[in-house]
Amino acid sequence: MTETADRSYKVTLILSIIITVSALIYLAAELRENTRALQASTSQEIIEAFHAQYQAVAQNDDLADILLRAARNPDEVMVHEKFRFYAHLFSMFRAYEIAYYQHEEGALDAKRWSGFNLQMVELISINGIRGFWDMRKHWFSEDFRYYIDTVLIPAAEKTDYKLPGS
Repeated sequence: MTETADRSYKVTLILSIIITVSALIYLAAELRENTRALQASTSQEIIEAFHAQYQAVAQNDDLADILLRAARNPDEVMVHEKFRFYAHLFSMFRAYEIAYYQHEEGALDAKRWSGFNLQMVELISINGIRGFWDMRKHWFSEDFRYYIDTVLIPAAEKTDYKLPGS
């Protein structure tokens, strides 16, 4: 190989390396941006799921009354009211389970997760909500049950949350 050909080969090799490294840097930046967009979208979907739950309660006096009475003592409400209470809680816990897994997978950032978590700590400290969990936790995944039972419930036992009107 001549000296000119050897020099051309080395220049081509160096340019190929520079182009490859540049492409990798670009792809890493795109991946980081896509990850941020996915996190924002995931957070928004979970927020909307929780918001829909609270909006339904806020817009329906009968439902709000049932939920408050059943949360205090589920044995003091009628069967159809307890059914509505449990349906509401199932939906709430399912949304929280989704948030839990999104957080575990890195799609829900720590700031938003902290808010959901504190909310659930307080809610599961309420007699009727805790009773629902104890009775129906088998409806949820094993990892999620373990998290609720070993992290949330012990934290809830240290809280002094009171329902409105308590």
